[in-house]
Amino acid sequence: MKTLLGILVAALLVVFAGVAEAGIVEGMYSPGETPAVPPPPVEIDRTLTFVMIDFDDAEAPCVFASAVPLRDEYLAMGVSFSGPFPTDGGAVLDECGNFGVSGHSSPNFVAFNCNSSMSNGGTPQGPETLTFTDVVSSCSVLVASNSGQGYTLSMDAYDMNEELIASDSVVLTPAAQLLGVDATGIKTVIIGSVQPCVWIMDDLGFDTGFTPVENASWATIKALYK
Repeated sequence: MKTLLGILVAALLVVFAGVAEAGIVEGMYSPGETPAVPPPPVEIDRTLTFVMIDFDDAEAPCVFASAVPLRDEYLAMGVSFSGPFPTDGGAVLDECGNFGVSGHSSPNFVAFNCNSSMSNGGTPQGPETLTFTDVVSSCSVLVASNSGQGYTLSMDAYDMNEELIASDSVVLTPAAQLLGVDATGIKTVIIGSVQPCVWIMDDLGFDTGFTPVENASWATIKALYK
């Protein structure tokens, strides 16, 4: 009897240990779900970029419930962010949010999940709008999704007159891919739409005549090569 009881207790411990390990999936507390295993990263060619923001400069939470939408945190670098509604938009999360993606710079990225909510009551959903303090000649990001793989994600660039001047799109995979545009006079860039619901973007790069603030404690500037 004691042996049987011991076996049952051990089995329960294993079950609960698995639940605890799988407690966060795609930025949400999801006991019982198993996080997707990220695929091997794919090598990505990229041109030299004047400004690059990897979102890894500050500690970020694992779940949207502890996050707020990204806004002017990188304004000194030349860009601000906004979502489809005042309280909505992507939030910076740590990869411990278990999105099942690879190829981004560790540990943080900008995450989206239209089924979740943030601490301000907003929804981390797209489309995400990037507004530059000065016009730029290119813009690129790495994008990926596990549960949203197969969806097409687009990037549309507009000039100061709100005219569409460049576009790009990729079919999402769990391994990060480059999404980018090149044009003269880009003022705003819109990435994504209502669908896919779950995706991430990271390593934002753009070229501009704007001189970023040096030695900013909260931002990272890098040069990336092809």
